[in-house]
Amino acid sequence: MSDTTQEPYVLCHDLFSSCSLMVRLAIAVSKTAQQGHPVQFVERQFDIQHKDEIDGFYMCKENPTSQVPALIHPTLLVQPPTNSLDITFHLFDVYPNLCPPQFAEQIVTFLKKLHQINLSTLVFHNNPSARERVYEASRRKLLDPAISAELRGRLEKKLAAYVAPILL
Repeated sequence: MSDTTQEPYVLCHDLFSSCSLMVRLAIAVSKTAQQGHPVQFVERQFDIQHKDEIDGFYMCKENPTSQVPALIHPTLLVQPPTNSLDITFHLFDVYPNLCPPQFAEQIVTFLKKLHQINLSTLVFHNNPSARERVYEASRRKLLDPAISAELRGRLEKKLAAYVAPILL
């Protein structure tokens, strides 16, 4: 393990996000799997129901996609992974005991199957207003004349991604 892993990861997550829960489970399991070298991380909780993830600092300086979960590390990660499976596989690379070789095939197969579940359908299927609330919160923030040009650009990009699904 390199010395850079002594600096903690920052796990940005929503307490009730199923994708965030999958990453947090991998980290919790790591505490017993690391033989004295647990994953060093700090949790930063976001409330996606209140649109915490469209914060200017988070979008402009840490995670341009503004998605959670996201794993941030100042030296080991250039771009924060936001896919829970990618985050877990990164942790496997840095902390090999998380995925012991004798169980690796089963663990990876299980995780891939778990991640094939379309959670957006479960979350938004009967509640189209959830997507609309994200869109509206982003649009309202974009109307603020005091926001930076960088944040304005990030919000415009985020809104463009939401327009098509909302209009369908």
